[in-house]
Amino acid sequence: MKLANFPRYWKAAVATCAPVFLVIQSAVTGNEVTSDEWAKIGSAVVAAILVWAVPNAPKPPAHEPATDRTPRM
Repeated sequence: MKLANFPRYWKAAVATCAPVFLVIQSAVTGNEVTSDEWAKIGSAVVAAILVWAVPNAPKPPAHEPATDRTPRM
């Protein structure tokens, strides 16, 4: 993946930060990950996948200036 393509995937990149943060936070605070925390991590992973699956809104068409206007005096 080229760096030029990153703006296309920025939503998914940001969304993957949530499960990573949850895993680190869960492991550091109690030295173990409980089943409730696994459920939260799983839902964050599913949300990140859904964010990746939904495409960004398409760019609007380029606005071309009108050429049929009469010149101002």
